[in-house]
Amino acid sequence: MVASFRDGVSHWLDSMLPADLYARSAATGGTTEQAWLPPDFLTAAAGVPGVARVAATRHRAL
Repeated sequence: MVASFRDGVSHWLDSMLPADLYARSAATGGTTEQAWLPPDFLTAAAGVPGVARVAATRHRAL
């Protein structure tokens, strides 16, 4: 039963968090409104050898 649970969690994580790396521009949730990445950051990150895909998202707490 434990092995089945671990397998299920592993499959869920692979589908929900497919990236090898996630980065956040703010150290705390309270500073996310002021912390912006530079406009050329995505282009520079995509140019790093071995990077297959770069995507940006912005989340706002309601």
